[in-house]
Amino acid sequence: MNAEPTPHEHFLIVGIGATQSRIAADLHPGAELTVMGRSSMVGRMKMHDRAARSILLRDGSSDADWIEAATFVHVKSPITKVWCFNDPDQDKAALIAAALGIPGPDATCVKRMHDKLAMREALSSVGINSLQYAAVDEGSTVEAVMASVDFPFILKPRSGVGSTGIEVVRDAVSFADAFASARERSKDLDSLNFIAESLLGGKEYSAECVTTDGEHSLVCVTEKRTNDSFVEVGHLVPAPLDDAVAATIEAFVKRVLDALEVKEGVTHTEFMLDGDRVQIIESHLRPAGDEIPEMVKDVIGVDLERQNAEIQANMSSFEHMSYAQRLASVSTWQAVEFLFSPGAGTIDSYRGLTEVQGSEGYAGHDFVLEPGDEITATTSSFSRLALVRANGSSPQDAQRLAHEALGKLQAVITVSAT
Repeated sequence: MNAEPTPHEHFLIVGIGATQSRIAADLHPGAELTVMGRSSMVGRMKMHDRAARSILLRDGSSDADWIEAATFVHVKSPITKVWCFNDPDQDKAALIAAALGIPGPDATCVKRMHDKLAMREALSSVGINSLQYAAVDEGSTVEAVMASVDFPFILKPRSGVGSTGIEVVRDAVSFADAFASARERSKDLDSLNFIAESLLGGKEYSAECVTTDGEHSLVCVTEKRTNDSFVEVGHLVPAPLDDAVAATIEAFVKRVLDALEVKEGVTHTEFMLDGDRVQIIESHLRPAGDEIPEMVKDVIGVDLERQNAEIQANMSSFEHMSYAQRLASVSTWQAVEFLFSPGAGTIDSYRGLTEVQGSEGYAGHDFVLEPGDEITATTSSFSRLALVRANGSSPQDAQRLAHEALGKLQAVITVSAT
């Protein structure tokens, strides 16, 4: 008896996320691949060497342009599923999947995760959101915002990531300047719509979760350190928490993901913890950045990027368990610290890498920006220079060793003429 022929598989990969796309593609070695993205992202897309074709669209291309390009390919070679592994173009991936009537990111979920106003509205509808918020656009007046949100409040892009364009507004007088600064720093985003939110107190953390078939598992809570501009200075995995507080966080995050209608994938949810009170900042339908997946893999033993790729490839074998069970065998902590830019210029070189790699507890490093790159003062996650990770036998030990190792790294910079 002849075996049934294997159905033709054709995956459309939308946007950046080279590591995860390669993992997913390797799980389907005979599949046809098409890569689609923005021309400005070509350096970060690292086109998959197995791709049959790559399609680049100009920044600012309409939704209709994206759908038209995908439809052109689909007519010639039917696409069976749309993959997307990072924030910027999840909305485009969801629109394409819906237009072609094929599996891909869920449009409702993506809308709630991608648009911070839609997220707040979804959470409020089920009684989770407890802070004040208001939509802000170019026609908004401070009086209109003040009708919904008390000072001080945060002003941030509704579709921003990486601490881009965030400003604190402390009074009516500073609103115009803060809004102008936020717009200038967010000018590369597709949309210049903003949201004003209450400035939350407490300490910042993030929850790294895996969801399959609507079941959520908290894999790790990350302790975050930020500066006054909300840019991350360092992280610690796993966050040292009392068992009762960890259980509260676990239950809270699962409620959030249910409200946002997350059915599958890896999520990164940022929140503030004030005593035992948990308040969400925002959530993302992708693994965390800032080397957090590498840290979780080293310490917890779960590869979040592989899990996300396997889920999208329909080949997940993730084992769900409670957070307490997940941490039962953890005996090491890992910290990361980031090197910030002092100002505008060009990176000539880095010094001290050999000393960094020989440091006690050294676990890894990365250059966010390379020699030859032009730099500005660090105002977002994307303008930091480098990072160093270190392991320790306690949270304090890991943070100390990461700090000491980073102190051995020096960026040699040619300062821009003023």
